[in-house]
Amino acid sequence: SFEGIGSVVHTHSAWATSFAQAGRSIRAYGTTHADFSNHNIPCTRGLTKAEVEGEYELNTGKGIVECFENEGINPNDCPAVLIHRHGPFCWGKNCFKAVENALILEEVAKMAFRTEEIAAVEQKQVGIEDYLLAKHYNRISSNWIFSNARFLEVACFDLEALAENRWINSCNSLIFSSFFLFASFICLIIN
Repeated sequence: SFEGIGSVVHTHSAWATSFAQAGRSIRAYGTTHADFSNHNIPCTRGLTKAEVEGEYELNTGKGIVECFENEGINPNDCPAVLIHRHGPFCWGKNCFKAVENALILEEVAKMAFRTEEIAAVEQKQVGIEDYLLAKHYNRISSNWIFSNARFLEVACFDLEALAENRWINSCNSLIFSSFFLFASFICLIIN
C-alpha cells in the first residue's frame, strides 16, 4: 500500500489519457515536469483478459502498486500513474491535493506531447538532465499549482482500500464507507 495518501482521483482528461491509451509513460522533458515529479509518469502494463473479466477494479489497483514497485518509484515522489489503455490516476494527502495533481498532470502531458512534436520536426533528442530534474523537484514540488480553470469528473477513494478489494470514498471530513461505492462529483477549480 501507499503510505500518506488520503485520496485518489481518476479522470479521462484528454492529454494524459492520450498517453495512457498509447501505452506510454510521460517522460520528464523539462523543469515544469520536475516541479511536479522527479520521475517519468509511468504507464502500467496492460491487464490480461482474465484480470479484466475477473476483479477489474482490484486488478487495476494491483497493477498500480506493481508498476511503482517494478520501477522503484516512491508514490510520494510521483503522485500520478497512467493506466494502460484507460486513463490517469492521481493522488494526494486529501481530495483537494489529488485534484490539484490531476490538473498539473494534464498540463504536463500537454507540454510533453508538444515537446515531442517540436523535437520530431527539428530531429532533436529531448529530455531533462538528472541534476536539473532533482533541483526543481526538491525546490518546490509540494507548493506548485497551475492557475487554470477546469472541470473534472472525479471519484475519490482510498488507494489502500482499493488494494484490499474495498473502496472507501473520502474527501477530507466526508467519509462514505460502502462496498464499491463511488463518490462522483464535479469540481470546478477557479483561480
